[in-house]
Amino acid sequence: MIRDLTPQSIFIGLLAAFVGFASSFAVVLARLKGVGASDPEAASGLMAAAVAMGLCGIVLSLKTRIPVSVAWSTPGTALLATGASAESGFSAAIGPFLFAAC
Repeated sequence: MIRDLTPQSIFIGLLAAFVGFASSFAVVLARLKGVGASDPEAASGLMAAAVAMGLCGIVLSLKTRIPVSVAWSTPGTALLATGASAESGFSAAIGPFLFAAC
């Protein structure tokens, strides 16, 4: 409800969102660079992930009528990071991410 919207609750919500996003940021960025992504491709991949998480959070919050935060899994990201092959290139590395999202 609006009456529960205090500066403290806003700060805590933003802090939780930042920690959830930043916790795996370096792992995802390192793996994107490791499979041969250029700087613009890596930036696009991170932006796509951030936008998708934001949209999913909005849709789920509207559907359930409770606050929902969507974040990626740090252990899952690390597993995908170690499993992808640099020889396959960037285009082959994004396939498992798209498949897992379906």
